[in-house]
Amino acid sequence: MVVEKTIKVSSEQGLHVRPARRFVEEACKFASDIRVTKDGREVEGKSIIAIMTLGAYCGSVITIRAEGPDAREAVEALTNIVTDGSAGE
Repeated sequence: MVVEKTIKVSSEQGLHVRPARRFVEEACKFASDIRVTKDGREVEGKSIIAIMTLGAYCGSVITIRAEGPDAREAVEALTNIVTDGSAGE
């Protein structure tokens, strides 16, 4: 199963250092392959370095895509991290 969702980054910190760490920690809980795309550039969603290199600042639009048995749950959990501001906590 493939699930994809395009969202706006609403965390003031964007996806850098602490927020990226939180995102990757959550992504690693899932068996699905997770990819994140911004401005046509796609990276591995389970790599903190890859996530940080996207330059996903507050207001950026990203697409989270998961492929695998728990894809729906993965996209939902990762979307919540990026949109509810808990990524930097």
